[in-house]
Amino acid sequence: MKQIKQSMIIGLIFGITLTMFPQSVHAETLQDYIDKVNKYTAELKEKQDKIATNDAEIKKIQATIVKLQDQMEQIKQDQAQLQEQIKKNNEEIKKKEAESKELIRYAQVSNGDNFYLDYVFGADTLTDMVYRMALVEQITEYNDQVIKDLNNLIKDNQKKKKELASKDKELKKLEQQLSDEKEKISEESAHIKEGMPSVEEQIKQAEKMVTLYRNKGCQPNDVIGIDCAVIPKADPPSNNSNSGSNGNGPGDVASTGSFIRPILNGYVTSNFGGRDFDEFHYGIDVSSSNRYNTKVYPIAAGVIYFVGYDIYGAKLVRIAHNYNGKIVGSTYVHLASFAPGIYEGQVVSANDYIGIMGETGNAYGIHLHLEVSDCPYMYAGSSCYSWSSYINHLRNSWQDPAQYINFPSSWSVR
Repeated sequence: MKQIKQSMIIGLIFGITLTMFPQSVHAETLQDYIDKVNKYTAELKEKQDKIATNDAEIKKIQATIVKLQDQMEQIKQDQAQLQEQIKKNNEEIKKKEAESKELIRYAQVSNGDNFYLDYVFGADTLTDMVYRMALVEQITEYNDQVIKDLNNLIKDNQKKKKELASKDKELKKLEQQLSDEKEKISEESAHIKEGMPSVEEQIKQAEKMVTLYRNKGCQPNDVIGIDCAVIPKADPPSNNSNSGSNGNGPGDVASTGSFIRPILNGYVTSNFGGRDFDEFHYGIDVSSSNRYNTKVYPIAAGVIYFVGYDIYGAKLVRIAHNYNGKIVGSTYVHLASFAPGIYEGQVVSANDYIGIMGETGNAYGIHLHLEVSDCPYMYAGSSCYSWSSYINHLRNSWQDPAQYINFPSSWSVR
C-alpha cells in the first residue's frame, strides 16, 4: 500500500512538472542550421545539374530536329525533281505516240500525204524500198519500246513519290515527337527554376542564421533559445487606454491581451481568408489616415530574426515572440522603410518602432500586411522552414491574426 502511494505521488509530481515546464518539441541547435545550409546547397546543386542535363538534352534534340528539317527539305526538292521528270516523260510519250500513229498510217497504207509513205515510195529501186520499209518497221518497234520504257519510268517515279511522301510523313511525326519531348524537358526545367529562388532564399536565410547565432556565441551543439540566444519573455503590455492617442509615439500602450495592434490608429482593409478578387489572403491588412507617416511596431516584445525583402521586392520584418513558453512569429510586409539601425538578432519591445507603413512589393495602396503564426517561417525550431509548409500551416491551422489580436473596424489606440 505504501509503495502504491509513493508511486501515485511520484506520478503526480511528474505530471505537474510536465504541466509547469512545457517540453521543447522542435529544439534546434546551431549544427542543425549548418546541416540545413549543406542540405539546401546540395538540393540547389542537384537542381542546377538537372537543368544543365536538360539544357544539353534540349540542345541535342534541337540538333536532331534541324537534321530532320534538312531531310524534309531535301525530300521536297526530290519530289519536285521527280514531278518535273514525270512531266518531261509524259511529253516524250505523247511525242512518241504521235510518231507511232504516223507509222501506223503507213502500215495501213492510208491515203493522203504522209512523210513515211513518201519516204518509202521515194525509193529508186526495189531493194531500196525493202530497206526503207524495214527501217520504218524498226522505228515503229523502237517507238513502242521507248513508250514502254517511259511508262515504266513514270510508274517508278510515281512509286518514288509515294515513298518520299511516306518518308516525309514519318519525319514530320518524328519532328513532332521531338518537339513535344523538347517542350516537356523545357517545362521541367522551368518548374525547377521556379523552385530555385525558394531554395536560394532558404540557403541565404540559413547562412544568415548560422552567422547570427555564431555571433551570439552559440556552439554547434547548443540548443538555440535555451543554451544561447535566449528570447526574452513577451509580457502583456500595461493598461493605459489614453496613451498613444495623440499619434506622437506609442508610450504605454493599451492592452488588448497577449498581443497588441501594430499601428497606433487605423482600420482593417482586408481580413484573413478567401477574397473574391484574389487568392487566399494569409494575413490581415490594416491602414491609417496618416499613410506614409504611420509607424509600425511589434505586436509584442521579441527578437528580430529577419530584415529584408520578399520575392516581389516588399520590405518586411519577421519577429519571434516568446509568450507563455511558446514561440509565435509575426511578419510585417510592404514597409516603406525600415527603422534606422534595426538588425537581425535585435531584441525589441512592443514600443520600438521597426518601420514605416508603405506599399512596396505586390501591394495595392499604402497598408501593412500582418501575419501571425505559431509556426514561424524559417525560424529555429519551427517546422515551417519551407514556404509551402508555412502557408499551408497558415491556411490549414487558420492562423488568423484576429485570433491573437483584437481588431475592431477602427481604433485610435493600440
